Amino acid sequence: MQILTLTKAGQRFLFHQNLVPKNRPIYHGFVKAKEARHDASLYRVYQKVARQIVRDGGKNLRVALDFELKKNVYRDLAKLGDDKEHPGRKSDIAQVHGLTVVNARITVPDLQIEYETPEGDMARVNIELATKHYRPRQMETKARAGFTLYASSQDVDRLRRVLNDRELTAEILSI
Repeated sequence: MQILTLTKAGQRFLFHQNLVPKNRPIYHGFVKAKEARHDASLYRVYQKVARQIVRDGGKNLRVALDFELKKNVYRDLAKLGDDKEHPGRKSDIAQVHGLTVVNARITVPDLQIEYETPEGDMARVNIELATKHYRPRQMETKARAGFTLYASSQDVDRLRRVLNDRELTAEILSI
């Protein structure tokens, strides 16, 4: 698999030529080089889900990656000061970001797609790309959070067994 990334000069070019909106984040380089393969596969999942959303009449898709969601959630939690561990306050912050609290923690997906439905409502889908390296507890947390779970075809059966062993009903879709 060949993986390409935008350079810092390429990023500047896009902004200077007004090829992307000023408020849209565009990144260069790798955040975590060892996760490049996972992130490339995540992009394939995004394309699949986005096509289905558009086919169903959704529009104005906006994507937030895990590190963006975490930054926003932690910023909002920090504003609470001593109240940040209050379950109700934590739940309110999770809800603002389209997330849920599982085991007293706000669970963050790999990718969140926000879009407008044909009726004009805002909707979100939280996507997790699970790998064979996921521990049973991680799978359980992601399933309980209601994320749409994807995995490579060779990992699907093992991950389904993990969920079955924990008596969780969640579908794992193959990429």
